[in-house]
Amino acid sequence: MSLSPQEKFLKKFHSELPGCTSQTMAQATDKEGHSSYQLLANIIPKTGAFKVLDVACGDGFLLAQLARREQLGLELFGIDMSKEELLAAEKRVGSAANLQLGRIQMLPYPDSSIDFVLCHMAFMLFDNIEEVIAEIERVLKPGGSFSAIVSAAGVQTPSQTIFRELHSKTLNKNEFEFLWKIGDPRTRSEEGMRSLFGHAQRFSPQKFDMRMHKDLDSAVLNYMSYYGPALLSQNERAQLESELRKSLEGLQDSRGLIACGHNIMKIEIQK
Repeated sequence: MSLSPQEKFLKKFHSELPGCTSQTMAQATDKEGHSSYQLLANIIPKTGAFKVLDVACGDGFLLAQLARREQLGLELFGIDMSKEELLAAEKRVGSAANLQLGRIQMLPYPDSSIDFVLCHMAFMLFDNIEEVIAEIERVLKPGGSFSAIVSAAGVQTPSQTIFRELHSKTLNKNEFEFLWKIGDPRTRSEEGMRSLFGHAQRFSPQKFDMRMHKDLDSAVLNYMSYYGPALLSQNERAQLESELRKSLEGLQDSRGLIACGHNIMKIEIQK
């Protein structure tokens, strides 16, 4: 199956910046001090033998958290369409996880073979979401569960607001339309998720505001690592970065740090 223009963009982006998702998200935590990766990892019971599949596993950050448990009987699997991300994952987790190159719309796993399917910040990016859901449900064992972290609306930090305003001024109409065609809009809201998983035995959504404090260079890098800036020309990116840096300077606290963050929703679906 040929890749869509959006899939080609995502594949190219992650080939050039493997590991960017964990670099920009792993440090942000909720009010309890949990990262979004920990929120997913905590779903897996800490005792018992289970097969866990991380779809769009990226550089293996989530798989590595689970591997560090050294839990008897815990088998880990990861799949991603980016060869470069998988190479980074292999370096991170070694032989602790079985890694596969492929698309989630055609999972290379037998029917009813997986206890838990996890997905960190990728479910809202997939093409043909009904096919994705069908494949997830196919490989899940009866009573198994699918859990995902997706982006969500919420209270923004001042730095988020500044980036979004500058970003929106820089992108043209075609670039905006391209971004909105990545994935399925139903995956970006609780109502849309309920419409996709209305048949599930259990659907549990929960929203979190994730926060972190970064120095100026790291804060700029954090926002410039989003998908939108990658659509800009080299000169446009340089201009956006320069304007962003100037705007964020005034947000530094007494330690020279800037509050950054993102808003997420965790969903749990039981087959």
